[in-house]
Amino acid sequence: MMKEFEGLIAAPYTPFDQNGDLKLDVISKYIQLLLDQGVQGVWVCGATGEGMSLTVEERKAVASAWVYEGKGRLKHIIINVGTGNLRDTQELANHAAAIGADAIGSTPTVYPRPVSIDNLVQYLSEVGRVVPDTPLLYYHAPGATNVTFPMEEFLVAASEKIPSLVGIKYSSPDLFDFSRCLRYKNGKYQMMWGADELLIGAYSVGARTAIGSTYNYMAPVYARMITAFKQGKMETARKEMDRSQALVKILFKFGGDGVIRCKSVLSMLGVDVGPPRLPIMPLDDTELDALRRDLGGIGFFQWHK
Repeated sequence: MMKEFEGLIAAPYTPFDQNGDLKLDVISKYIQLLLDQGVQGVWVCGATGEGMSLTVEERKAVASAWVYEGKGRLKHIIINVGTGNLRDTQELANHAAAIGADAIGSTPTVYPRPVSIDNLVQYLSEVGRVVPDTPLLYYHAPGATNVTFPMEEFLVAASEKIPSLVGIKYSSPDLFDFSRCLRYKNGKYQMMWGADELLIGAYSVGARTAIGSTYNYMAPVYARMITAFKQGKMETARKEMDRSQALVKILFKFGGDGVIRCKSVLSMLGVDVGPPRLPIMPLDDTELDALRRDLGGIGFFQWHK
């Protein structure tokens, strides 16, 4: 059950054509781009992958494509199965286990939301129950879900009730809570950092792995940061972190969904993943030109490699 996750894990975009239909034939090329950057694995159909904007059948197709193309190439293939209801989540969990995913991740439902930690634990225990031999990661993204319970308290409540729970994808800047989770039960749970622009802070308190959207096209920057950090070269590490933050600031410039709206960054590197799906709006030509200029202005096309 306990699989050791390590290194940088990308949260890939779901490829669409210009009509908004799935374009899965690009995934093999996409995987090669990730491998060339040193990425270790993928977290499929999360927020960056617009999982909540896909039908159940589309999510199965996307998951199958990543497992089929990625097995033997990527070390970790994690399928996010969280939906707005328990039955669909269980169906996707069963599918992910059947196709050989290394693990599943799940968000809580967001409308209605869990009313307490015990309620959240009860929900996730039902997700894990249908695939008891598949490692389960909780997807903690309070900024998106408004489910804001402290994760240390969640682990205390879940430790005896969700046998398949192996850790948390922690997409919150709360380093205090993250650090407490890292140390709970002598590090029993794998804490996977999810706020790319603060990765140096996560490593300073003991992180060993991270999942993020900007690892799609900028993993070498983070790899250099991690190496410098481990070698005690803090000025070098901070320089690479500054580059990450400069990029993220540009993405935020294009709105709250800037990470997804800027799927075109990946297209600029040779993998066309198409536009986002409504209600997220694609960049228009003026915005696309501005994005390219902004990226050039911070030196992205030189130092992303």
